[in-house]
Amino acid sequence: MTLHLIGWALLSLGCHDPKATDSSNLDPVVWKSVSTNGWATCGIRTDGTIACWGNEGLKPAESPESGCEDYPRCDWGSANPPDANFAQVEMANLAGGWGGESFHHSFACGVTTDGHILCWGQNDLGQATPPEDSDFTQVSVMEGAACGLQSDGTVTCWGSSGFYGSGFEGKTYAFIETTGTLNCGIEMDGTWSCWKLSTLPYGPDEGTVSDPPPDGTFRRIGASGDAACAVDTSGALSCIGFWKGSGEYLDDRLYCEPVVDPSQPAKDIEMGVANAILLMEDGSIDESIAIGVVDDVLPGTWSHMSYSVYNLCAVSTDGALSCTGTCSYGSCEVPE
Repeated sequence: MTLHLIGWALLSLGCHDPKATDSSNLDPVVWKSVSTNGWATCGIRTDGTIACWGNEGLKPAESPESGCEDYPRCDWGSANPPDANFAQVEMANLAGGWGGESFHHSFACGVTTDGHILCWGQNDLGQATPPEDSDFTQVSVMEGAACGLQSDGTVTCWGSSGFYGSGFEGKTYAFIETTGTLNCGIEMDGTWSCWKLSTLPYGPDEGTVSDPPPDGTFRRIGASGDAACAVDTSGALSCIGFWKGSGEYLDDRLYCEPVVDPSQPAKDIEMGVANAILLMEDGSIDESIAIGVVDDVLPGTWSHMSYSVYNLCAVSTDGALSCTGTCSYGSCEVPE
């Protein structure tokens, strides 16, 4: 397996349990995609049915009297999906904005095979109440909000007072990525850019844009915190960041030269707290920079992956699903 180190630590991850375990569970069920947030995981089978697992041992959030409105480690039902056939699913990443101890991330959304978006789990800000349109092709979720990409390239957002849609207006997109501090999109012509949201009390002002956007024609974006990287059509990378490290923000945007050897192009990227993991064109996974949480235990050939800082899950080319990482609350226990 070829590994390519392409990330840099832009934000402190805090402490992790030194007794964190690895789990590799190759399931006979044939899977096609997966999304994990470190506490729970959802996978879509090749027939479109969905299964979610995790949140084991968390305090049930059944009523306001449970105290869960003031405590993030509660089970809001993000591992209890509706009965439908799905084309895509995404769980809110625990490390999307405030590093995991936030209060509005215990939910998930999926695009059904007929183009609707269904969401489940925590809904205190309306993040699990999507519009009723039936022409969605992608959903991207963050703490307290979500955005859906429609078939005409327009973007609709909901939750958290609605302001998370800032920056998507007036353009059409082929792919979107949201983190709670950045909104990013690949436009129909293949160019990409990100803009800063005002969800943190420090750093660039709201609306700061990565302008001019990086050169090239791009197909996938990964973003987390205040940094993002995109994979172009040749498999090379272009990255931007608003964070320099050690508490220092950049006055101008930071651009990084592509760092992937053309002989080993990437086809997808996942980021967590500005550390990146790549899925290469040859099916190998770069899992070398998860800062001690995810070790090199996923050799093989893979078609899809999901990374959340705490967990890495991937679907192999023969449809098996495997997870590794801290595996908290049963999030790596793939069902049969």
